[in-house]
Amino acid sequence: MENGIKLKLMYCGVYAPWDHAPKFLRLSEVKNPMLPVKYFFDAHDVEGHEGILKHWRDHVVNDGFYNHQRFGPGVIYHDYELNVRLIEALHLLMLEHESTSYLKKSVTAEQLDTEKEKWVWFPSGLSEQELYNPYIIIKAAFKEIEPQEFRDHLSEWLVAALSVQAIDESVTPGEIITVFEHLKKLYSAAWIIRQREHDKPLLRKNHLGNNGSEDIMETVIKKSNQPILRVVQTPAEKLALKEVTNAILKIVPSVKAIIHIGRVKNAETFMLYLIVDDAKTTIDRKLNKIIENGVENLITIITVIESINVLQKQGDEKSAFLRYVIAKGIIVYQAVGVVLNELPTLVPYASANSEGGYLQQKLREASMCYDLIDFQIDAQKPFESISLIAQSMIATLQGLLFFMTGYKTNMAEIEKLSWLTQLFTNDIEERFCRLATLESDLYTHLMSAQPDIIDIVPDITLPEVLKLKIELVNQRMIVRNLMSIGNIQTDTADLINS
Repeated sequence: MENGIKLKLMYCGVYAPWDHAPKFLRLSEVKNPMLPVKYFFDAHDVEGHEGILKHWRDHVVNDGFYNHQRFGPGVIYHDYELNVRLIEALHLLMLEHESTSYLKKSVTAEQLDTEKEKWVWFPSGLSEQELYNPYIIIKAAFKEIEPQEFRDHLSEWLVAALSVQAIDESVTPGEIITVFEHLKKLYSAAWIIRQREHDKPLLRKNHLGNNGSEDIMETVIKKSNQPILRVVQTPAEKLALKEVTNAILKIVPSVKAIIHIGRVKNAETFMLYLIVDDAKTTIDRKLNKIIENGVENLITIITVIESINVLQKQGDEKSAFLRYVIAKGIIVYQAVGVVLNELPTLVPYASANSEGGYLQQKLREASMCYDLIDFQIDAQKPFESISLIAQSMIATLQGLLFFMTGYKTNMAEIEKLSWLTQLFTNDIEERFCRLATLESDLYTHLMSAQPDIIDIVPDITLPEVLKLKIELVNQRMIVRNLMSIGNIQTDTADLINS
């Protein structure tokens, strides 16, 4: 060979000595190759990736091009890129492991048993030796197929999957099978490395992480002692969110981060948290509507929007909801330079419970409005009565959202506030749905009596007012139970009970 250039007996021809270097990774990912490994498993779990790989392979060896039912053939490029980035990251991790393995503690049988018990998923098709040291799998794979060869094979797979005909005879069935089997084992190896070498392994519910605190999948919020159940996405939702993200960025380019924090009513409605550069875009109710209406041809979304300034207040109470969102949700987009902590420490409830604090303010407001309802009923003033019911509900929901999530808002929309409570309970929204279905007139009266809706005076009778007051009582009982009165100070508990 001349000039160190090595000839490979493969369809892709000649490789330069530096061709194994990463081509798809950013500089930050080259410095920290665990990042693309984490992103890989943020997209799908191991079994999800294996299913996609098999589907992809089938389109390589058979006629007919890959065409996702909803998002078309372009979806396959996303999976191609994820796989290439994983290969490049694993090669870097292997090189790092070979130079620093003497510094690492050996895995014991006890550790292996603990991992099998606690991890959310554990590989079953590996040998005991591979379970103890997954780098054996990576080294064997790269010995047979070097990183640059993997990259070329996957490029051929991509072209074939997007073509109406199967891959040509220049690639043998044996090569396809070899690549497929190695990739499946590399997924398992990458998963083990992600779990052991990342500081926050994904565990089953009710198991503690390595640092002695609850795992990101079920983190206890210090305000309410209620568990934060992390969002779980289906493959279809992940694809849909990618399209929604692209659409949102076209509508509002100043969006700096998008986090999927839950579903509303059904799996077809996403609840999204957005961080926006308010120096470029005014954040108001109109912005929510512009974004929500702008993507309605794709899917229904509910948005919560905050200023990018919240990122500068990581230890401040004003960032409490952001920290709740990060603990609960899945980041689907973050702009370059935007750093979101994966599992921050949430603000203890005591810091929010000082005299004049937001929670006490909202509960006092709810209680005062509630106490005045009977006075207006006795005065035969149904509209004033229902207005107080609406104000009491709004203040109660605002206080509950802050107590459970740290979300401090002056939003005065009952419907949207009730949707947000689905972050931690379905009880409140189910009652509103029942009211809207069985007592649609009452529901309409309640919605039209909100402070920001003053163009219609509802035609309501006192018996209807009494029915809505009963509904308010039921809602307050749900809130009282959710707030776990034993965890809050006596004066605040009295406000809930009054």
